[in-house]
Amino acid sequence: MKILWGSLLLVVLTGLLAFGCQPKPANRQKQQQQKAAKKLVISEVNTVHRCKEPRSTICTKEYRPVCAEVDTGVRCFKAPCPSTKSVTRSNACMACADEHVYSYVEGACKTKNK
Repeated sequence: MKILWGSLLLVVLTGLLAFGCQPKPANRQKQQQQKAAKKLVISEVNTVHRCKEPRSTICTKEYRPVCAEVDTGVRCFKAPCPSTKSVTRSNACMACADEHVYSYVEGACKTKNK
């Protein structure tokens, strides 16, 4: 009887590990967005703003530049592999209207000197 319960417990645990612990696709996208927001490095102390859902499709034309973190769509198996890039957008609304933007900080993006 102990062997039967032990075998049943082993089957249940194996099933949980194999099927129950994998992240859902929507959760993976959220995790990628959180990683991108953490990687956003700015020389000054700025607040990172995440784009909220639902995203606006109508924006004003005011110029208050923001540095947006954009998903490049690149997925690699070896590092370094830039899956995001920083792009200056005219304002926060215009940045978040783009579905590939994860987050932004106020002010234009800083360019690196070579």
